[in-house]
This record gives sequence, C-alpha cells and structure tokens, in this order.
Amino acid sequence: MKQQNASSKNSNNNDRKYKSRMILVVMVLATVIIAGITAWQLFSPNKRELVFSSGSEGGLYNHLALAIEKVVEEFHPNIDIVVLVSNGSNQNLERIGKKTADLGLIQNDAKGGENARSIASIYPEILHLVARRDAKIKSLSDLEGRNVNVGADGSGTQPIAKALLDFASVMPQHLKLLSFAKAAQALKAGTIEAGFFLTGIPGQFMEELLSDPAVQLIPIIPTALAGADTELASKKFIEGFQTNYPFVSIQTIPMMSYSGLPKSPVPTLGVSAVLVASRDLPYGTVQNITKTLFNHRVDLTNEVAVFAKLDEANASKNLRFPLHEGADAFFRRSEPGFLTKNAEAMGFILTVILLGWSCLAAGKNLIVRVRKDHADTYYAAVDEIMAAINDDLTPSEVTQLKTKLLAVDHEIRQDLIDEKLKADDTFLIYQNMYHACYTILSEKANS
Repeated sequence: MKQQNASSKNSNNNDRKYKSRMILVVMVLATVIIAGITAWQLFSPNKRELVFSSGSEGGLYNHLALAIEKVVEEFHPNIDIVVLVSNGSNQNLERIGKKTADLGLIQNDAKGGENARSIASIYPEILHLVARRDAKIKSLSDLEGRNVNVGADGSGTQPIAKALLDFASVMPQHLKLLSFAKAAQALKAGTIEAGFFLTGIPGQFMEELLSDPAVQLIPIIPTALAGADTELASKKFIEGFQTNYPFVSIQTIPMMSYSGLPKSPVPTLGVSAVLVASRDLPYGTVQNITKTLFNHRVDLTNEVAVFAKLDEANASKNLRFPLHEGADAFFRRSEPGFLTKNAEAMGFILTVILLGWSCLAAGKNLIVRVRKDHADTYYAAVDEIMAAINDDLTPSEVTQLKTKLLAVDHEIRQDLIDEKLKADDTFLIYQNMYHACYTILSEKANS
C-alpha cells in the first residue's frame, strides 16, 4: 500500500514538473515572439503611403506617375505610392489643397494651390494645335466661328487655350470641353474642326493622332500671311502673350517628331510640367523622392521617354510654387557650407583676434616688467639703509635711518593704492626686506 502511495506521489510530481516545464516553454516562446514583434516595430522603417494624383488614364501624366511610383518604391521600400487618375493639373492641386493627395503633376501656370510646394520641373509641355485638313485652318484667326476643343474641365490645357484665344481676340462658335481621347475621336469624326493638346514630346497619344492623314499641326500665330516668316511671327506673338501669361515659354515642335511629321518645325509655346508635393509632406521623404528622380533618371527614361528632358540645372528655376524644403535641400547639397563660403572673412577675423591677443600678451608682459623695475627701486632703497647699519651708529643716526625706511614704506604703499604696483610675490619680497631692516633698527634704538 505504501509502495502504491509512493508511486502515485512520484507520478503526480512528474506530471507537475512536466506541466511546469511546458508552461515555462510556452512563456519563453511567447516572450521571444512579443520581443521580436516589438523590435520589428521599433527598428524597421515605417511604411509611408503617399497618394499621387496624376492625370487621365493612359495619358502622359498618368504614365509619368506610374514610372515614378515604380522607381521610388524600388529604391525606397518604406514608401508606398498609390496613383490616382484625375482630370489634370487643377484637380491635382485641388486634391493637394484638400489633403486627399500628397503628390501631383501640374502645369507651372496652374492657379491656386496654397498648400502645394514644388519638387522639380520635369519637362516642357508643348501646346499642339491640331486641325482637320479639310477645315483649311492655318492660324489662330481661322478658329473664328469654328467648333474647337480647349480641353476637359480640370485639365491644364483648358486655361492656357482659353487665355490664348482671348489674347488673339478669336471667338470659336462652340468651345468643347473634351478629354484628349474624346477630342481625338471628335476630330476624326468631324464633329470638331480643331483642338488644343498640351503634352510632352514624344508622346504616344500625339503619335497616334497625327498618323491620321486627315489632321495636321497648326503653328501658333495670330494670322497666316503669305510669305511671312512664321517662326518670327509666332515669337513676337508669344512674347506679347507672356506679358499676360508669364509662365509660358517659346517652343518649337521639331520636324520628324512623330514618325516623319511634321515636315518642318512648327512654332508654338509651352509650359513646364512640375512635380509638386503637399507642404506637410516630411522633409526627408521629399528629399528622397527628389534624389531618386535625378539619381535614377535612366530608369525613369526607360519607362517614359520624356524623363530624358529632366535637367537638374533648370529643374528648380522659374517655378510658380516655392520649393519644398526637402527638394531645396537636395538642390543645395553641392553648395559650399557656411565655413567654406566665409573662410576668407573668418580667416581675417581670426588673424585680427590672434594679433589682438598677441598685443594684449605683450602689453601684459610690459606692465609686469615695468612693475618689477619699479619694485627694484624700493629693494635698492631698503638695501641702501641696510648697508648703512653698523655698530658705531649713534641714536640720532638710527632715528634718521628709521625715518628714511618709513618714508620708503609709505611711498611703496601709496604706489599700491595708485595701482602702480601689485600685491604679488614682488611686494612680499619687499615686505620681508622691510621687516628685517625695521627689526634691526628697532634693536639698535633700544640698545
């Protein structure tokens, strides 16, 4: 019976030990897992999601945004970009203003956007005026009374096209507000006679549109005059337009840009396409995006050809919106620092300080030497009195020497008051000499 009880106790003890070990193992594993999760949360980079408002689906802005998304995410795994389609510049600025987007592509002439900050000018967008050949349109003045598309609401094409028609005092019969794709269809169908398209060169959309022999490019000139210099006429007209619309530039659609078309250069105008960010976007995030744009321009160009026009030397010039501080830091990275820029001035200041210090040190040494020389005169005076003391002195002579010693002591103390001497080791030497002399004379007077 005792053996059975002992065996039962041993079995219970073993069960308890086993359960304790299992509980301990589970606790250790749980601790390791919790520690691992905590460490990952603390030390792994937080993934930041950025909303990128681009342009119409399949349009150039949309292709640019998708290329930027791909390259930035490849080289910055902690950034996750979500690309949204939009009607273009104005809607992109609106989204950034409402803080529903962090990044956007806009035309440099876009209005509003108090919350927007520039990152970089990407490429020049060129205004293409395309008309049906059978419409016999040769200039802006020929758009009078015609059916003309000026771009969709919210697009960057619409404001510049309307401003251009107003400046040229041209009134089409109907202004259509169609997207690029719908405008192309309308041109081919003949429901519109001309349309404005603001886009980069080269571009797949314009390549396909101009492949239709029924349409052609029209130069941006007020009127077509026989024998006139088209390029010069366009330049003078656009220079006048710039007074009202300062962010446009004089541009040319080069010959052979689109599969052999145009046959000769077409004068026109352009405006920069700019990557912008919300001013609230962190400094470091914007700096990394800007750095990626220029350090990996080849990768971006492989995705969309217009990135080849990305030029760091001009990317931060003549921008409508101020640079984001993160982009500004990137563009200024090669500028000399404060010490370098002010090295000459600081060298001069340091030289003056060292010279002044040397003068002060020399002046101090001079004062010490003058004081020591002055103290030496008192040493000599006391030594002279000491030399005059001998065993044959009369009481009267002792009194005279004592009076002379007191006079010396009075004079040196007056110099201390006047700060001609300093109560330092030099004065202590004098005091010892004085007391020794005074003691001897006192003894002589009492003997």
